[in-house]
Amino acid sequence: MRTLADVEAFLSRGRDYAKDLSLLRIEKNWTLADVSVFLDLIGHPERDMTVFHVAGSKGKGTVSYALSALLERRFGACGLFLSPFVYDFRERFCRPFSFFSDESYIDCANDLERISRQHESEFNALSVFEKYLVYCVLLFKREKLRYAVFEVGMGGRYDATNALDTDYQLFTTIELEHTDILGDTVEKIACEKSKIIKPNSCCFALNNCESVDDVFRKEAVANNSSIVFLKDMRKSCDILRIDENGSLIRLEDWNGKTFSYSIPLVGDVFVKDSALAVLALNRLGLLEDGEDGRCDCLDALSELRIPGRFERHNVGGVDYVLDGAHTPESIGSVAETFSSAYRRGNLILVFGCAIDKNVSEIARRLVPHFNSIIVQKPGDYKKSDVNLIYKEFEDQISAFGSDCKLYKSEGALETFEIINEICQAGSACLVTGSFYLVDLFFKEIIQGRF
Repeated sequence: MRTLADVEAFLSRGRDYAKDLSLLRIEKNWTLADVSVFLDLIGHPERDMTVFHVAGSKGKGTVSYALSALLERRFGACGLFLSPFVYDFRERFCRPFSFFSDESYIDCANDLERISRQHESEFNALSVFEKYLVYCVLLFKREKLRYAVFEVGMGGRYDATNALDTDYQLFTTIELEHTDILGDTVEKIACEKSKIIKPNSCCFALNNCESVDDVFRKEAVANNSSIVFLKDMRKSCDILRIDENGSLIRLEDWNGKTFSYSIPLVGDVFVKDSALAVLALNRLGLLEDGEDGRCDCLDALSELRIPGRFERHNVGGVDYVLDGAHTPESIGSVAETFSSAYRRGNLILVFGCAIDKNVSEIARRLVPHFNSIIVQKPGDYKKSDVNLIYKEFEDQISAFGSDCKLYKSEGALETFEIINEICQAGSACLVTGSFYLVDLFFKEIIQGRF
């Protein structure tokens, strides 16, 4: 392999369950045996690192970025494994502020290719996501990293990342998601995610409802592990300033220690997620830069640029916010934050999602915030039904008695033309519902390919 395109093609061969999650129910043998065998063959490189493992329904990407940014600023390079990537496949295995060198990605892929020839049957048994994972740990080993953060792909119990030996586990907000696979209650979903807790480890969690928190407590006890919730680490949390450019936050722990930092993200959800990362590392004694107790590494949070998470751009005088939220609760939160931050002009929504989402509930949460809504096909990676989505939004607009204008689009070019027709001076546009839609919109409109 000589190019990054060669690397992506090599890793993408095989069964890609992300394209069609229904295949998980039909084909996947619910076990970590295949990836565990391969990790054994390559010597579990993650065992030479301090590994943080992050699970949840939403916010796990933000927490993962925040953890890795703080660790990198404090100790040097920190590896970051994410799912899914938004714009560039290298986002799956990177550092919080940069990619590794092209040479590192290419050489590591060639190393893995040589290993795969020696263990052909074991390598071919891996799914695409499992190949991403084993490639990632080899890459981090090649870069001689001391710290790494791994984001769970889906669930926890049978997610490939759970085959890793991890030191610390963190849990973010739990919502109903992938109910046909993970369970039809938040407690069942929490149970699946709680299975990443390792024996004799240390866990941290946001507070959800008491029944969900109990799921995590019981799993921690069963593994002789400790678990600390955000409310037990935080005495107070004040948002000192919030505007279109981000949030200034002041935290105080129960020992009276204060932490002030800014994040280029807007909304209570991002504040909680960042607080979990900060206070967990503080609890572990990993924040202080000197004997005086200073935490200069907190400055790293102001530099966070998280692809597809309340990501802001301006094109032709229109403010665009791109966010890959895809559950009713997270989309509702993003919409509220967006409409609060942009209290002017025509508020436009561009929405698209996969066919397995609860579109009726999502539409109910979105309609009150917008003057115009464009339903767009989110690309071809996952199945979608634009006509069905349009009908659900049409029904919700009627139910609200809203005068919101509704449009349908088959692609980014058509969407761009509609926006140009309806936008006014100072208009703002939210693009949400799918990371695949965000990727398509970014590459074809924000980057100016038209």
